[in-house]
Amino acid sequence: MEFDHQPIYGDDVRIRVPSINKARSVLGWEPRVSLEEALEICLDRVGSRA
Repeated sequence: MEFDHQPIYGDDVRIRVPSINKARSVLGWEPRVSLEEALEICLDRVGSRA
């Protein structure tokens, strides 16, 4: 996989801190798997492509 690095836009956020709090409060959404489970699934899928 190759990445195409582009310059940062002037108003772009340099550090992002994602949160699911809004999805919880507005939509009543809850994740079905833990972060650890999700990372394991992602790593397994990426590893199977290598």
